[in-house]
Amino acid sequence: MTSRGLQVAASRDWHSGNIVMARKHLGRKQGSRNKGFFYRSGRGWYTKEGGRFTPLTDENGNRLKDPEIKESVVKKAYARFLAAEKQAMVQLVTGVTVQEVCEAYLANCKANDSPATFVMRSTSLFDFCSGFPGKYRDGRKRNPKDRIHDGYGGMPVDDLKPIHVDQWLQAHPGWNGSKRSHIQGLKRAFNYAAKQEMIPRNPIKGFKAPKGNGRVTYIEPEQEEAMIANTNKAFGEAIRILIRTGARPGIEFASLTAAHVIDHGDKMEWVFKAEESKTGRKRIIYVTDPHIMSIVRRQIERHNAGPLFRNTRGNPWTMEGLRPSFDRVRRKLKKKGITLDKDACVYSFRHTYAKRCLDGYWTQKPISVETLSKLMGNSVEICREHYLAWDQRYTEQLWAAC
Repeated sequence: MTSRGLQVAASRDWHSGNIVMARKHLGRKQGSRNKGFFYRSGRGWYTKEGGRFTPLTDENGNRLKDPEIKESVVKKAYARFLAAEKQAMVQLVTGVTVQEVCEAYLANCKANDSPATFVMRSTSLFDFCSGFPGKYRDGRKRNPKDRIHDGYGGMPVDDLKPIHVDQWLQAHPGWNGSKRSHIQGLKRAFNYAAKQEMIPRNPIKGFKAPKGNGRVTYIEPEQEEAMIANTNKAFGEAIRILIRTGARPGIEFASLTAAHVIDHGDKMEWVFKAEESKTGRKRIIYVTDPHIMSIVRRQIERHNAGPLFRNTRGNPWTMEGLRPSFDRVRRKLKKKGITLDKDACVYSFRHTYAKRCLDGYWTQKPISVETLSKLMGNSVEICREHYLAWDQRYTEQLWAAC
């Protein structure tokens, strides 16, 4: 007995003596996807690359549609497809450099992402392309001795290998917990270029970024005073301001200008527009500390235009300048027997603000995570994730439940 599309054949199971009816599908080849090609019922032989189905053809460009065609014929058609793809890849990538990819991505990033993201990505990619630290992105004079690696901007994309990314990271031993962010930015640049068909594929696809460091570290009051006593005045003031205001080091502290400041006399507001904010929402930093306000007023008198907070050379602070300053004072303290948490970094100043606010360190009035989220310009969910264990009300409830 047969039915449409099936052929039934009888055979004997020589162990049991029973007749076994075997069914065989007609018009379809199965189980050949692992070879790179397969038969699609009613359509012919296909291959799939990057989510795209492509029909296989003979030497004259005619589609292979016969399901019973010899496998050797299909293999040759598939080999022709691979050769054509390889040739197209070579032609497409010829002349496209790493720097051109990065510039195209950054143009898109500037148009569609937050200013904070653009600054972070452009600084990182400038370093990768030029071989100079990101602080030289502002156009300052570069000396050959300041180059920290060869720079890969002039390299054709098809010559770029994962080993080059690894060498780039090795040139930055101080990045530690921020390596993941730098790798992600680089991969996104090449993913963007591939999506826009500037290049056929991401040459560093699969390069593994280290897991993000989820530890939230803070600075004890004694450590804060020791850091300030063992650094220059400019960085000492930066430490004091970052801890007392909770400002984000790069997008807020380093970017603050006189235009952002609203001085009410006994208090201040630092107001960042939505397009200037990391979160894409209006950000207000509330300042009540008289010492911090006096520093801001002094800096407004000195720098009515441009960023207020400057390093010892009179240049605006950047994350690239804050990080090495932090590392230098850490080394000084270590020689004196004062150690910081191994994961402590510039962002620990912001975490310190969070902990001290929750503890009521400055006001003697502990606050909730919900209130902290307003002060820090974060969502309640983010503050809960990072700081809930520091909320006294939360921990008191845990103790009461024991």
